[in-house]
Amino acid sequence: MTAFQASAQFELNVPKWYPEMKPAALYVVGDAGNEYAQKIKQIITDNWTACPVHFLPAKEISESLLVPGNLFLTTDLYSIESQYARANKTYGQISYNDYYYLHIWTINKKYNPKWTLPENKTTVIRAELYMRTIGMGDEEYKAFELTDAPKSVYETERKSRRKTSFDIFDPYYGDDYLNAMPGMIKNKIQYANKAVQDLKDQKLLSDYTDEAALSKLKNDTLYIPNLWWGRHAIMPENIKQDSKMYKQTVSYITDLVNAYPFPKRLIARDELDQLILDTRKDLYYLNYVQSSADKIISVVNGKSGEVIYRESSKNSYRPKEKDLEKLGKSIQ
Repeated sequence: MTAFQASAQFELNVPKWYPEMKPAALYVVGDAGNEYAQKIKQIITDNWTACPVHFLPAKEISESLLVPGNLFLTTDLYSIESQYARANKTYGQISYNDYYYLHIWTINKKYNPKWTLPENKTTVIRAELYMRTIGMGDEEYKAFELTDAPKSVYETERKSRRKTSFDIFDPYYGDDYLNAMPGMIKNKIQYANKAVQDLKDQKLLSDYTDEAALSKLKNDTLYIPNLWWGRHAIMPENIKQDSKMYKQTVSYITDLVNAYPFPKRLIARDELDQLILDTRKDLYYLNYVQSSADKIISVVNGKSGEVIYRESSKNSYRPKEKDLEKLGKSIQ
């Protein structure tokens, strides 16, 4: 087996019994009956070679398929709820941490039909998804009009804030998750395909620098996806140019991009998506993921899906100038 480096944005948990078998099949779960789905099906088929691929509606996951060796690809949510105790022993505000991820899982070796499906699952690999509302402030949230003008994000019904797609074949999947347009899905599939064959545990929040690969960025362009403005971005296009939000956002983007000292290009997500799908040579892009309160910044090769740089921060939101400066200093 070739060496497999741990990478932020991905987590691989290899059950002790898993190496005893080889993956029999990958079942991609979702409603594949639309035009967009055909594109995603082709991307997965072209980039998954570890075992045969099948496409399966969720309602057709029969018990006969729930055997070790069959892999399933779904979009899942894991939530942590906590309540803070104050000094006077009364309880304050409830805090929620929500983690969305593409999930490749198999069934426990000791499958128990009396348990629920989640209780029988064993994660093989997960890839974090950046749900667009995570980390939004009140002003941004209201601008999206995701609810009827709530007084505060924190007063909004949580269930309405968490509306998002759990079907990879949903045409709006790449709008809900800002790092999951088709090109980035391609890279995730490429990465996962290698991971399930290399079978080496890795932790989600781990830092890494591939100095040899990064050195190419002295001369190669780093594409920085515009997550804050324009089509498929956080900031809506209808924000007035004389508004405080507009001016602050433009200033933020400008300072962020300028903090990176080597060739770069700010690019709309849909344009970057097409470049990733079309590239026949190495193409490097900055990938930012906000996973609840954890910030993950990496550099991905859009041709191979290889992650050549990763840096994670707990209790931190949004890329900052120092993140791009740190990346620049890592390039020798």
